[in-house]
Amino acid sequence: MLAVVTSNRAVSLKNVAQHVVKVAKEMGVDAVVYEKLLSIADLKRLGQSAIIVQQVDPAVTLSYMLLLYNCTKHGIQCVFYATTEGSLDVKHVQAWMSEGRYVAVSNYVKEKLEEAGIPVEDVVHHGVDLEEIANASENIHIGEKYILNVGIDPSKYVVVTAVARSLPRKGLWWLAKVAHEVAKVDPKIKFLVVTDNGGLEYFRGLDNAVVRTDFGSLDRATNLAIIGASHIHVVPSLSEGFGLTVLESMALGVPVVHADLPPMREFSVGWRVPVVDVVKFVQTRPYHSGVVYEHHIYRVEDFAKTIVEVAEMVRNNDETIKQYRQKAVEKATEMDIRNMYPKLIKKVL
Repeated sequence: MLAVVTSNRAVSLKNVAQHVVKVAKEMGVDAVVYEKLLSIADLKRLGQSAIIVQQVDPAVTLSYMLLLYNCTKHGIQCVFYATTEGSLDVKHVQAWMSEGRYVAVSNYVKEKLEEAGIPVEDVVHHGVDLEEIANASENIHIGEKYILNVGIDPSKYVVVTAVARSLPRKGLWWLAKVAHEVAKVDPKIKFLVVTDNGGLEYFRGLDNAVVRTDFGSLDRATNLAIIGASHIHVVPSLSEGFGLTVLESMALGVPVVHADLPPMREFSVGWRVPVVDVVKFVQTRPYHSGVVYEHHIYRVEDFAKTIVEVAEMVRNNDETIKQYRQKAVEKATEMDIRNMYPKLIKKVL
């Protein structure tokens, strides 16, 4: 049996873990997601191999890294499917952490782990489940209804969506400034931001932004339908290990705007806003972290200008938009979970 071990904290990692299990089962492998840390005794008793889907943070996810180490010592097939959003704080990195098999979600993550002395045996990019995308497209009315219910009429406004937690690295504070700039130029663009309670304050007083605190409570089908029903999706993140929402937007054929972050550059065909500086940021959580986050800084004016330009293309059904949709869907099709995750799964069989 294959145990895919993650936590219940990060929505995106839970989705990835579920996708890995889905592909494993389609390959004929008995697989289960565990949204909690298992002990080495559990794995030995059940005779399981394991894939750990988790951020590499030598302070916060130390127990998951220790599980990998113990699996290695006890002869249990195990890989750590790793992401990180910056450099590892070397004062937390210990020699034993390199004694395990790590597979990175992007070349950017591979580079950051190896800089800290943790060897990475392979890179397997995240995939998108085209079955989920097809279901969202067939049920796009769910997203349309959600947008109408929050008070935005897509027939009158270009709807720009963002779906993210309020962590500093997710860039919602920057997005609020972007929305403020967009309002000066094009009042017919409305932002719908799905986040948590922490994101409310950023957008207070902005007439062109509606904020919903549904992040983490909406089911996956609804999330995808909301993105699919929007005219433009934005990912204002300052740092990411991959950027799965960008890929999902591409699969849905929705124009996506994001900063030109290194991991997104590996697969995105969306509109990239230039990065003008990289700032090291240690405290990006309400608790201590073992990651020195790399905040990729962009000009608010550049991001706003890009949104306005794409909005105009959308209104006119510009040829550029048509070409984007074709390229985006083609690239997303290449990155279907059934093309990406078998390579990862075979490493522990």
